[in-house]
Amino acid sequence: MHTACIECDCIISTMDIAEGEKLSCPQCGASIRSRHKNALEKVMAAALAGTIFYIPANVLPLMTLDIIGQTTSNTVLSGITHLMDQRYWWMAFLVFLCTMLVPFIQIILCSHIVFCYKTNRPHKYIPALLKFEHHIKEWGMLEVYLLGVLVSFIKLIGMGGISFDIGFYCFIGLMVSTIVMTTSLDHWAIWRWWENNHYRAVNHHD
Repeated sequence: MHTACIECDCIISTMDIAEGEKLSCPQCGASIRSRHKNALEKVMAAALAGTIFYIPANVLPLMTLDIIGQTTSNTVLSGITHLMDQRYWWMAFLVFLCTMLVPFIQIILCSHIVFCYKTNRPHKYIPALLKFEHHIKEWGMLEVYLLGVLVSFIKLIGMGGISFDIGFYCFIGLMVSTIVMTTSLDHWAIWRWWENNHYRAVNHHD
């Protein structure tokens, strides 16, 4: 099986590699594939953690601001609602897409793909799910939203008392979970597993 380097288009034989090893392009040195130890177990563990953090991260307050005795708290969901009230429909949709919808889809996709792999169920839609997961992760921007929260914290810290709430730490947990989940998912190994089972089924049918 061969693949093209994403940096220089060099054709490389994607041979099997052991856990903990990394395959790099011999021409430009770009990373082609890395195989983490217990990668699929890490995906399932991260998906479970992400499921636990998901709702608290979106509905619990991220920060509490106390200015002259008036206390206000904000959540991810209330931020989206506020944008909609201000008629920033597209902005509200983008925030909802990148911070709520995409992480939820990623958790479902990754856990389902790994479950099918672990239980040896090479369904015909697995390739479509792998391609969809590969493209949709570009829209997962939890770290960008977290950076915005931290910038707001720096700007508001001189205006009054401000503190991080439980939702903030759950949001960090969700972000870390999705990063571990998507980086640990071994697309190459799952592709090979699906192709071997698919070709075996076709040959058996013939």
